[in-house]
Amino acid sequence: MSDTADTLEDRLRRLTPPALPDDLKRRVMAAASLAPRAPWGDRVWYSSAWRLAAVSTLLAILAADRWSGERFPFEAGDPAPFAAAERIAVADVGREMGLPAETATQLAARAEFVRFTARESAEHAGAALR
Repeated sequence: MSDTADTLEDRLRRLTPPALPDDLKRRVMAAASLAPRAPWGDRVWYSSAWRLAAVSTLLAILAADRWSGERFPFEAGDPAPFAAAERIAVADVGREMGLPAETATQLAARAEFVRFTARESAEHAGAALR
């Protein structure tokens, strides 16, 4: 029995598959080129290179943030002295107009006071008159 199994196996190994007709090859290749490609998001999501690049970029950003925080600490400056005086003046005007004291103070605290140079003041005044 073993002898026939060996000969059968040898015969099967020696068999060559029949050649496909050229017409069938052309039809299969045409259909394969029309198949939809995977969307960009799927190609990125399942690509290990993209995921590694994303993780590396995130780590680089976090390291730069950490380094810059130690290297350049943020220190809030004191407000300009004129800003406090103007804030009080604006709050007083708000109270004189009939606003509740708390509302006038809150509105004045939100305002930003910027000093213009004489030239900038003249330009703004001229623009307002036009």
